[in-house]
Amino acid sequence: MKKISLLLSIIIFCSCSSLFETEPSEKEFLIGFSQCTSEDLWRQTMNDEINREIFFYENLSLVMTDADNSIEKQIADIRSLVEQKVDLLIVSPVVSGPLTSIIDEVYKMGIPVILLDRKIEGDSYTAFIGADNHEIGYQAGIKAAQLLEGKGRILEFWGLNESSPAKGRHEGFADALNNYKKIEIVDSGPGNWYPDSAAILAKKMFEKDKNFDLIYSHNDAMAKEVYKVANSMNVDIEYYIGVDALPGNEGGIQMVIDGILDATFVYPTFGSQAIQTAEKILKGISWKKDNLSNSIAVLPSTAKMLKHQTDQLLADHKKIERQREILNKQIVRIESQRDALYILGFASMIILLGIFFAVRAYFVHKKLNLKLNKNNEELRFLNAKLAESEASLIELNATKDKLFSIISHDLKNPFNIILNASKELAEEYSTFSEDERVEYIGMIKEEAVNSYVLLENLLHWSRAQRGALTVSKDVQNLEKLIQKGIINCVQPATNKNIKIEIEIDEKLNVFVDDTMLITVVRNLVANAVKFTMQGGTIKVSSRILDEKFIEVSIKDNGVGMEQDKLDRLFLVNEQITSPGTENEPGTGLGLIICKEFVEKNGGEILVESESGEGTTFYITLTRN
Repeated sequence: MKKISLLLSIIIFCSCSSLFETEPSEKEFLIGFSQCTSEDLWRQTMNDEINREIFFYENLSLVMTDADNSIEKQIADIRSLVEQKVDLLIVSPVVSGPLTSIIDEVYKMGIPVILLDRKIEGDSYTAFIGADNHEIGYQAGIKAAQLLEGKGRILEFWGLNESSPAKGRHEGFADALNNYKKIEIVDSGPGNWYPDSAAILAKKMFEKDKNFDLIYSHNDAMAKEVYKVANSMNVDIEYYIGVDALPGNEGGIQMVIDGILDATFVYPTFGSQAIQTAEKILKGISWKKDNLSNSIAVLPSTAKMLKHQTDQLLADHKKIERQREILNKQIVRIESQRDALYILGFASMIILLGIFFAVRAYFVHKKLNLKLNKNNEELRFLNAKLAESEASLIELNATKDKLFSIISHDLKNPFNIILNASKELAEEYSTFSEDERVEYIGMIKEEAVNSYVLLENLLHWSRAQRGALTVSKDVQNLEKLIQKGIINCVQPATNKNIKIEIEIDEKLNVFVDDTMLITVVRNLVANAVKFTMQGGTIKVSSRILDEKFIEVSIKDNGVGMEQDKLDRLFLVNEQITSPGTENEPGTGLGLIICKEFVEKNGGEILVESESGEGTTFYITLTRN
């Protein structure tokens, strides 16, 4: 019996001892967040995102304060957070200048500081996370110019005057409109980010002047209130532009769908990124100091698709919140069971029950963790898909803008020349000398050829963007294809006394789509003629790289290019166009087509150039 009692005592002792053994855990950190205000929807969305993200980090805890847009209160809040010995401070300043001193003080104390959304004066911070507000304002200005077709009166509603986002959104907007002399920002005033303030300001402005064509508001909420005031006062304003593009039924995306806004621009809340960056800083993992996010325009053509994606993301967020509530209840239940085991731990029966509950709780907790991790992965996947969609929208917008630019300007101008010349020739034919008639006819012919080449490039590019372009490759004689490609370039070269030298082995064959290669050669040689001076030389040559590839080079001794232009030469969203040496026009479309056609034929296009030293294009082609 004594042996049994001793054995039981040992078992009880060992069992009890195991109750107090805990696994070593990661160091815990306290993060302080000083929010400038939580009154508007965008700030509330940021707060929700921060609270949701920090849940995924067991070693991080958060204390949040709200300054109610008061500089004095935010300074006091920051001092209070420092007194609570936070390991890292996140601040979204009310304004830049007055908050610089206190933030600089905290930073010099050795406490890492993350600036969220708004900057301070100077660089006394560990990381900044936000968007390029100047770029957002610039995009808004470009969109306003497009909507107004280069002429109109604009009324601008600022955010808080001294805040960095408001300054950036105004300056970018003004910079974009500098080139439009017939567009005027007639009046502006601070709405301070709040709809009520914007409504009061709009009423005063409309009582003085009702003749406006477009409203530009620094956020969507103010734009909506101005829209309501304008309707109530019978002020006929055709266009409204806002910023933020928040999801949900009250957000800017829905306003575009409802026809209140003609455009808004995505301005993320950065809550998740702030917590992720904070963890890297606290763990000593490499991070980036200045993190600027790009923005995309939300237009009527894209709003419904983006609304569907963001609605799905919000639904997933709510699902995670429900999972978190369930997990918290389970944790409370587990802690209650642990307390009961501690109180009754000396009884062998309770020990057994305690083991049972502990094992059960372990598996429940593990199951919930697995489920939560799965949900987290799904959320990250959805975020990645949303990022892909955003990139796709940016590309689509760039493609559309490029297409409209070419149609409205580069295709329109040659036709205007043809119409004017033919009209003048028809009306003044009898008064013209024979030389004048020949000159006008030659002018019409030259512009017609240019228009045809541009239209053909435009059609090729449009088909490629729609996926309707098929590649029909066959064995072709390289020298014959080169001759066909330069035939339209001979006369322009002759006019500039430019010599075109062809050094192609007449026995070489390539495996390509002949139409595509002819188009590529024509565009590259035409470019060379365009940027080569009178009396220059263009050389088209080939060399065998190996058993599989041939290289064709098109070299000129023209004006060349700077490295900055080379880096952006083949980007569809960059307007790389320059007049030729005799002011020949261009669209920037030809090189994009060349790149796409060469790659569709299994090759590669490269370029070498120096300013004043000429340019060489290299294209690789597959042999037979």
